[in-house]
Amino acid sequence: MSRLITNAIRSTSASADAITFDNSGKPAFPNGGAGKILQVVSTTKTDTASQASVAAGGKWSITDFKATITPTSASNKLLIFGIASFDTGNYSQALYLQKDGSDLTAAMGTPAGNRKGTVSQILDADGGAYQQVQHSFQFLDTAGNTSERYYNLAIGHGRNAAVNIFMNRSSTDSDNAQQFRTQSTITVMEIEA
Repeated sequence: MSRLITNAIRSTSASADAITFDNSGKPAFPNGGAGKILQVVSTTKTDTASQASVAAGGKWSITDFKATITPTSASNKLLIFGIASFDTGNYSQALYLQKDGSDLTAAMGTPAGNRKGTVSQILDADGGAYQQVQHSFQFLDTAGNTSERYYNLAIGHGRNAAVNIFMNRSSTDSDNAQQFRTQSTITVMEIEA
């Protein structure tokens, strides 16, 4: 399928701003033009973390797991993506993308009534043998300025009481072959406008 797309792009008429492809199919941007990746910042968390008693309707803002970037131009785009693992012990999970510790509402669904807008929602229901679920996320932000900022995640739950939340481990975390430890990653790419 990618070969068909590549061939279709190759067949378009050439211009000074056209993206071309080398013999291996890799894109080449004219004179380092728009679309060039200027920098990549990535943070991977391989250890575990937890937050006790996250209140009903509340969330755990994980500000020590973040990717910090300083854009080179206000007009450039920032592509934020990654994957993160959590366990809320049989209760639904809601993932939030945050910038400098505050919700990035443009990255979330539109709220309606009591239904909050989130990046993703997963039902963590496994019949009592608690396990982790993974959220993947992606959003294209506009830099807006050249100030340093960080992107981080927050995780909420769907129980009407307080819940303990665990990252990169199950809530039981028993020392046996049916329990696993995972990793979470957040990456930000600055893309030239």
